Amino acid sequence: MSKGQTPSFEDLLESLYGSILDPARAQEFGADLARAMNSRLVAVQVDDSHHRHRVRGRFPSGPDRNAPPSNAEGDDAAVNQFFLKGAERMHVHGVVNGADLFARGKLERTAYYRDGLVPHDVLHGIGTILHLDGNTRGISTPAINRDMGRPPFDERDEAFLKRLMPHLQNVYALQQRLQFASHMASALDRLATAAWVLDRDGRVLQANDPALRLLEEPRRCLRQQNQRLSPAWEADRIPFLQAIADANRSSESRSIRRLLRDPAGLPESTCIFHPLLHGRFDGWMLTGQPVVLMMLAPLTPRGTASIELLRQSYGLTRAEAQLAQALLRHGSLAACRQALRKSSETLRTQLKALFAKTGTRRQSELLVKLQELAS
Repeated sequence: MSKGQTPSFEDLLESLYGSILDPARAQEFGADLARAMNSRLVAVQVDDSHHRHRVRGRFPSGPDRNAPPSNAEGDDAAVNQFFLKGAERMHVHGVVNGADLFARGKLERTAYYRDGLVPHDVLHGIGTILHLDGNTRGISTPAINRDMGRPPFDERDEAFLKRLMPHLQNVYALQQRLQFASHMASALDRLATAAWVLDRDGRVLQANDPALRLLEEPRRCLRQQNQRLSPAWEADRIPFLQAIADANRSSESRSIRRLLRDPAGLPESTCIFHPLLHGRFDGWMLTGQPVVLMMLAPLTPRGTASIELLRQSYGLTRAEAQLAQALLRHGSLAACRQALRKSSETLRTQLKALFAKTGTRRQSELLVKLQELAS
């Protein structure tokens, strides 16, 4: 392709995907996109939930600057008027054309136009989504612009950009994933405890050295087969998988804890599932998207929580505290019945009281809470 020739769609894809391994080609792609769409300027920018924007790069290359300061009269020059007016349309359709948003002359009367666009000789704009932050509704987007000497963008331009949009999003997601993987690998190596990064199906994407060593131990609480982890104790399997699913659906950074038992059924470790929060388009068209950081915390030696500590912490009766201590030592109600020489009915009644006073609903949750108190 000669320097003045309009790039084909295939030329654009070649430089776009080439930028994954060679970031310098991003400039080449930006310049190609500007020529392909008869654009004065292509800008990659980030808008927050109030559409106060920050320019991250311009093609052809030019000086980046932060959004201009607010106008004292209330017309905020830092607010991107294109996305203020067209954000919802972009959320639905992916592409927004500034020609559909403003009556003639209305954009030109804003501080955003005067302070943000005039210095770059920009009037017409069209954009698409690279990344949408589902929590704050912020947007990362390429904005393609023309000066007043060029015509507004039309339906053919919109169709061209819609065709390019999934490739833009895919490359963005790949770049984010490569960056995330590099940072995560470095962080995992610094952890002294066993840690794994899992995808939404529970497959292992990364593991640190303590995790690899733990899986080699003969009496371990976890096993791995075909890149998937599974608890050694069968009764822990469904809660384990449910915790991964819950962390995957979570929109908060709150951790989920589950008890894991060894092959004999005795409590061994607390498994902590921490959601890795991502925007809506992260991992789009990709497999193996990291969604959960899982860490294993070995339990303290059994029976270290005293009767008095248990009573004072949860307001237990002496009999209830004895049962709690026995559960810490033996791990199951059946074993506690033999150790305490009490009937199953009596122990079930006391177990219900323990659930109510500790705010738990199942025995595995109760054991995790008791172990945290013991440690």
